[in-house]
Amino acid sequence: MKYKGYLKIIAILLCSILLYCVREEVVSADSEMLTVRLHSTQSGIPNRGAVYTARNLDGAYRKIMTGDITSTDFLSPEWKQIQSNMLTSTSENTKLDPSIIHLPNGLQFGPGLKHSPQETMLILEAVLRAGGIPMLMDINGTTEGIFFHQPEAEKMGNTFTNAQGNSEAVVNKGITAIMSGSGNFQKLVTITEENQQIELDTDNLDNRLEISVDDQSDAALTDFKRYIVDSASPITFHLKVSKDFNKLGGELLLSSSTNLAISSVKALGDAEVGVTKDEENQAVPNPNYQIALPTLNQDLTLEIIASILPLNIDGTTSGNASLSVSGVDDNQGGVSAKSPVLVLSGINFAMTESKTNKLATGGEYLLGKQIGKNYQLYSAQKGWITVSSLNNIDNSQFTILKGGYKYSIGSLDPVPIPPALNRFNYNVQTNNKLNQSLIQIVGLAKGNEYFLYPIKAIDGHSLDKGLIQFSIFSNFEIGRNKSLVSQNSLNTSQNQNFTINTTIPDFLTGVNEYNVLTEKGIKESPDVSKKVIIPIVLFCIVIFVVAVLLIKFM
Repeated sequence: MKYKGYLKIIAILLCSILLYCVREEVVSADSEMLTVRLHSTQSGIPNRGAVYTARNLDGAYRKIMTGDITSTDFLSPEWKQIQSNMLTSTSENTKLDPSIIHLPNGLQFGPGLKHSPQETMLILEAVLRAGGIPMLMDINGTTEGIFFHQPEAEKMGNTFTNAQGNSEAVVNKGITAIMSGSGNFQKLVTITEENQQIELDTDNLDNRLEISVDDQSDAALTDFKRYIVDSASPITFHLKVSKDFNKLGGELLLSSSTNLAISSVKALGDAEVGVTKDEENQAVPNPNYQIALPTLNQDLTLEIIASILPLNIDGTTSGNASLSVSGVDDNQGGVSAKSPVLVLSGINFAMTESKTNKLATGGEYLLGKQIGKNYQLYSAQKGWITVSSLNNIDNSQFTILKGGYKYSIGSLDPVPIPPALNRFNYNVQTNNKLNQSLIQIVGLAKGNEYFLYPIKAIDGHSLDKGLIQFSIFSNFEIGRNKSLVSQNSLNTSQNQNFTINTTIPDFLTGVNEYNVLTEKGIKESPDVSKKVIIPIVLFCIVIFVVAVLLIKFM
């Protein structure tokens, strides 16, 4: 009997240990920790110094989905606050069950009310947008907000994004709310794997409305989600409206930046939408559009055609164009989205005499690009016209580029290059004379196939009809001051003359640079090695020889 008692005690201990191990395994599985990486941007530009936290909401998710809401949950002040926030004009006069929260779109949750996983996620997002994180944390069971920190090992103490907008954190696996440092809801995600990447753009936090650029080639897409576009060609956007945005229909306000004009808006497919152009201000070249949506039971796509507006009166370029859309969802919450940014690039030329190394005048050119075995020449009236040969063409059918003008692709008439009034030795007559040697082109798409075709020689020289090839490019990077810096074919010359740069009125290094056009019809750069490097090398050799002689005879 004595041994049986010992065996009983041992069996109880073994069962206890087994149960403890099983419990530990369950707990560790439920609280599995994973590293996640967050990339924060604003319209593609990294958000530096942004603070974010992650809060796991698995408990709240399970309770709302199964209806396992207790009296402790629905009698809390946080519950009552969200219940009050969700009241609409139609529900205020109805006697409501204090244990049930009614969303304006008809969804409700509380004790005994079960939901599908999709409905549960919609409820969570609606509550989070209404500022309900305290209530969700209350029914979830308090979990600590985990701060994201910079990914570099030596900077883990910096609980904000780095210069590239990157940060990371070790968080619980499962349903997770990403919150800003000020406590505003940003995004609801499901963490499932190690090193999961989270993309967060503060101009596009809600994917129920999305605008994309749809007719541009991959070559036009540059860094930081910017597109280089041909300002003569209409741009096609697609606005996707999720069926979860507003099942009751609703309205959208579509607007554009001051340099982008919307010409048409239509729905793709069988859906019927009401499109109303704002006609109140006739003087505005880019009025807003009101879009009335039908009842949605599936996603809706709208096609929007827009065009870059020509140069402003003062001759400045019209770049960084975009569309914006906003509306109210079926829970009375505001939703907005912004399109990728469109940028313009171009190139500047300075006519130069190679022998005198001075600015020249009188040259005239056609603008073209080579497409396979054919050529396309530019006409402001007709756009790009395809020709099989450059021999015996009628120059009058195309736009003739002359000195003294800025040409905006898509604009019917060029504008005079504006005077450089900020130049310390500005003289109106000198400025105008020097500008006659300059040609500026803005609004060309990215590419290496462009050329100038000379049709009139620089004054005092014979015509050379060789093609003058050039490239259009635009790249972006984060500068030393952590701001976005553009390097493009307007501010970075591919072939310049350092001697004449100082005589060009509006030349500015890294801002507005010029490529050389000589009387030979080709771009030339002065031989810097002969004029600068060789004298420096000879001087160094002389100093070295003198030093050796002094050491030897001293």
